[in-house]
Amino acid sequence: MPTEEQPNIGDLREQLAAEAAKHAVAECFIQDWEVRHEREATASLVMRYSTRMRDMGDYDSYVPELSVSHTELNEDGFGPCVSRALTANLVAPRSARVVAWQITLDVAARIN
Repeated sequence: MPTEEQPNIGDLREQLAAEAAKHAVAECFIQDWEVRHEREATASLVMRYSTRMRDMGDYDSYVPELSVSHTELNEDGFGPCVSRALTANLVAPRSARVVAWQITLDVAARIN
């Protein structure tokens, strides 16, 4: 699990625990279940966060970027779907300095 050493990780942790992210994962699981009919699905993902400085003349602005990518070779299935859904649903938090980090996320969903 990510540590608090990565700036803005708390904001992203809250977004991952929110209903929008849970709903996105559930939708991907339903799509995967319709194809594979497996009672559980897992995905290993990499979340990358960075900011770049933009000189605005009188002040500097730090533009945040966030992406979630899957580690699977195929472009279909649970992992690729979750990576696309989280990239679309998560908002990169602002930062007041240049930052770059990445963490791994393991996502699992199952039918009880």
